[in-house]
Amino acid sequence: MPVFAYVSSDSAGRPWPPDNSHETLSAIELIKSLWVAFNHEAAIYCVVSNLHHPNADLVILTETGIGVVELKHYAGRIREGAPDTWFAGAVPIKAGRYTNPHLQVQAYGTEIRRLITPRLTSWWHSPPEQRWQAYKMQTSVCFTNRDAVIDTASRDLERREQQNRHSWEEFLFLTPALFPAWVAALKFGVDQGYTHRFEPYRLTPSQVVEVATTVLGGTPWTQISKVMPTGHPYAYLTMIESGLPVQTYNLINEEHLVGREAEDLRVPARFERVSRKHARISRILNDVYIEDVGSSKGTFINGTRVSGQQLLLPNQQITLGGMATEEKVCLLTFSRSPIAAAATYMTDSIPDSSS
Repeated sequence: MPVFAYVSSDSAGRPWPPDNSHETLSAIELIKSLWVAFNHEAAIYCVVSNLHHPNADLVILTETGIGVVELKHYAGRIREGAPDTWFAGAVPIKAGRYTNPHLQVQAYGTEIRRLITPRLTSWWHSPPEQRWQAYKMQTSVCFTNRDAVIDTASRDLERREQQNRHSWEEFLFLTPALFPAWVAALKFGVDQGYTHRFEPYRLTPSQVVEVATTVLGGTPWTQISKVMPTGHPYAYLTMIESGLPVQTYNLINEEHLVGREAEDLRVPARFERVSRKHARISRILNDVYIEDVGSSKGTFINGTRVSGQQLLLPNQQITLGGMATEEKVCLLTFSRSPIAAAATYMTDSIPDSSS
């Protein structure tokens, strides 16, 4: 298992997840995204969550770099309000005792760098100019709310903050979708000089784990192991026509888009009332949710229109494009097991358009 999850521990030595539920959920979802991206690799990735001494929401440790992440769960367009103050829509973004989240994560990164550097100097055989002192750390503010908007104004703010970064720091805005690529790109940014053919400094797998546990004090976050993706389907959608199952979609990814032009769960073009991108299926921890993504005809569960994100339960029927099971409406059943997915559909709970 190349992705290891850690958290701080409380006074009794027990794992101490983030205090706020949305922070816990965001941290778990980001760790899951790393699991999906990297679980087939030999390289080690360690994530330390809810670090207290020094503070940080997430510290990412890889063999090639270190990243420090501040999580913000705000909806709305990310922009600058008063000087050095950030807003999400009309709401000011809190940053503890700092004026904005970049200064917050920058301060956390400074403390973490001071803590980690002595260990690096004992491992790295630096050249006479002590170039290890110039190693980089990446910092980021990750906006985890699905309704956060990163637009041109947000990127302008990000560029201004990049001008205020420390010499050792590389700073970016992130969203959950960008998080795995950012982790893959973490780099110390220093090499071993001419005598070692300018080979970059890196950590061994055991050194990565040592920083996470001994230096940063992380303890294994064992409670989340059961919700990590396995690569196997966690649920199924079965398409029904004329009362019979005709196709089953395996739900494997943390998110799936359903529609006539969706890349992963594509509905046949004959279902003309289904939009090109119609609905989103999301796995959050061990639950599965559906939400309409702005379709013209709507998404329905057992004849009731879906509003917002709605939990899916086994044997529920989903209609895309209308409440009734007519020719141009796509009917799907939701199940948790392949046996249930293969069972013959019974048309008791959805009203027929002819009635």
